[in-house]
Amino acid sequence: MKTTKSPFYLLTLLIISILLSGCGRNSVEDKMYGTWEISAFFSNADVRKFSEEPIPDDVEIEMTIKGTQSYHKGGKYSGDAEITMRFRTDEGEIPLKFYIKDAGDWSLHANGKELVETSSDAAFTALDKLTEAFLKDSPEIAASFKPVKGETTTSHILSISETVMEIEEDESKITLTMKKKR
Repeated sequence: MKTTKSPFYLLTLLIISILLSGCGRNSVEDKMYGTWEISAFFSNADVRKFSEEPIPDDVEIEMTIKGTQSYHKGGKYSGDAEITMRFRTDEGEIPLKFYIKDAGDWSLHANGKELVETSSDAAFTALDKLTEAFLKDSPEIAASFKPVKGETTTSHILSISETVMEIEEDESKITLTMKKKR
């Protein structure tokens, strides 16, 4: 006895297998939702690579970033970070400590490979008296550190999973690895 499957039966099986193959695979956007922890250290050589201004040869700069970035449904983000920059010269070391808080809109482009963030609210605060005094005496440097409302940053998403995301900021070429906060 020969049994034949109807075209409808075969089409149903095909649709079910396609739907099942997509189960458990979240889109890049779905993986983005939540709070990500950022912890990074940039050596003097790293800072020299992404600095927009030339750094004198007799100055060494290191930078540490520790913070969070949250991506919300509806295309909103919020984040904050403590940044310490250590300037070393023959005369000694100056550690500058800042707190940055930022919020705005985010969107994905290029099939989920490009992250665009536009700041709508930003605050920049010196965390100690030394940093306050340094910024007061150097207004041009202070202006370069402040986040600009309306500023857009584009980053390439190098990889993303449910727990780890690696991005590279287009302009500075800074690469950050972020871990999903549990």
